Amino acid sequence: MNTPFQAQKGFTLIELMIVIAILGILVVVAIPTYQNYIGRAQASEALYLADDLKTEISIASAVNNRLPNAEDVSKQGTIGVTAQRIGGTYIQNGGVTVEADTGKISIPFDKGQNKGKVLTLTPYRNHNDSTWLLNWQCGGTLDPMMVPAMCRDDSHG
Repeated sequence: MNTPFQAQKGFTLIELMIVIAILGILVVVAIPTYQNYIGRAQASEALYLADDLKTEISIASAVNNRLPNAEDVSKQGTIGVTAQRIGGTYIQNGGVTVEADTGKISIPFDKGQNKGKVLTLTPYRNHNDSTWLLNWQCGGTLDPMMVPAMCRDDSHG
């Protein structure tokens, strides 16, 4: 008497092990990529928060035909007051500074992937023009993988 063959149902142990191995490989690749993405997003916050400050420095430069001086960037000067108000989720509140006579903005990170690092924005004059139009060059101590896309091109303005 022949007993009917029953089809196997479910996964075998080897199939489950293969699926787990594939998932493990995906996790190993995805986590560092995601962490870099988070770090760039946190650094992009700094660029966004610095927009008002960049505008004030650009206006002051156009009006005065020079970069901000010590009085402008002091805690009582208009640029200094704006710098002191900048703060965010990953940016040290009140820690943003502007250097006199260069207009260089320094933005320190105190949390997140970029903790302990600084993003700098240095203005430079557009030499193709007789007016004081400024472009901005990014720098600082951020890891190259954490630099926002806008900073990878030195002509960011």
